Amino acid sequence: MAIYIICPANCGSGGPEALHQLSYYLSKNNLENYIVYINGRRKKTFSQFNHYNVKSVIFDDIKDDENNFLIAPETLTSYIYKFKKIQKIVWWLSVFNYKSTFKERMKQRIKTLLFHTTFKELCYSNGKKYKFNDDKVINLAASYYAYDFVKEKANCKLFIEPIGVTFLEEYRKNEIDSNREPFVLYNPKKGSEITSKIIEMNPEIKFIPLINMSHKEMIDYMSKASLYIDFGHFPGAERIPKEAVLFGCNILVGKRGAAINDFDVVIPQKYKFDVDECVDFALISNTIKYMIDNYSNIRLDFENYKKRVLELEPEFNNYIVTYFKNKELNI
Repeated sequence: MAIYIICPANCGSGGPEALHQLSYYLSKNNLENYIVYINGRRKKTFSQFNHYNVKSVIFDDIKDDENNFLIAPETLTSYIYKFKKIQKIVWWLSVFNYKSTFKERMKQRIKTLLFHTTFKELCYSNGKKYKFNDDKVINLAASYYAYDFVKEKANCKLFIEPIGVTFLEEYRKNEIDSNREPFVLYNPKKGSEITSKIIEMNPEIKFIPLINMSHKEMIDYMSKASLYIDFGHFPGAERIPKEAVLFGCNILVGKRGAAINDFDVVIPQKYKFDVDECVDFALISNTIKYMIDNYSNIRLDFENYKKRVLELEPEFNNYIVTYFKNKELNI
C-alpha cells in the first residue's frame, strides 16, 4: 500500500503545511507515502517544511492500484480523476477556498498552463470544482466547520491535523511564563480591514504583526504577549490561534467561518465579535483593553482551547491508525 498526497509546490501557507504534516505522521506510523508536488517547475520540498522530511514523486509516478490511496485537498480535486483504481480521498482543509470565484480559478488555470512540467499533470489541471457526485470518493474534514459543510452533500469523516511539530516540540521543552507584557499579536494577512481600524483607534496599545518570522521568533512573541486577535475568514480551524493559545496568549476573534462554532475555536462567545455587518469597533477596542489589563483573571477562559489543541496530535495519530493501518475508511 502507498499513499500519495497532492500538494501545491513552492507554497508555505497553512494548507500545504497540513499536507506535509500528514506525510510526517504517516511515516511515523510506518506507512509508505509520497508528496506529489504540482503547480510549479520546482518539485522540491518548500524550505519551510524541510523538518517534516517527506519523500516526493512526480504526478506521472502515481501507481493506479486499488490498494493505494490518493489524497487531494479540496482545491485540487481535478487531479483525482485521472485514476480509475486508486482509492480517492478529498481532504477538506478549507471551505472558503473551495468557494473561490470563477475568476480566481481561472488565475490558477493560467498558472498551471505556465508552470506544469508533464503532459499528464497538465491534462488534469482543469480547475473544476468537486461536485460531490462520486460515491467512490471519500471525504475527510480538517475542521468541524468543513465537516458540517460537506456532510450536507456527501458522507464525511473528521480528520483534523495538529499544530506544527516545531510548536509542539518547543511547548514540551519550555515552561510557559504567566507574566505577560501588554502587547497584542495579529496576522496582517487575516482580516486586515478590521485590524487596521482597531490599531488606528488604539495608538496607546502596541500591536505586533506576525509576519516574516521564523517559528522560533513567533514562539518568543507568543510566550510574552497578552493577546492574539484574528478577524480573518477562518476557512478552517486555523493554526496561528491554536499556536498562540498554547503558548499562553488569550484569544479574540471575529465571528466568521470556523470561528463561529464552539468546536474549532474553543473560546467563550463573549470573545467572538460580529465583523461582517455592524462592526462595533468601540466594543472590540474596550474588550482588547480589558483582556490586556486582566490577563491573569481571564486566563482560565482559554484553558479548554489549550486542552483541545494538545488533544489534536494523539487524535490525529488515532485517525491514521484507524483509517489507513486498520483500513476502516469505508463510508
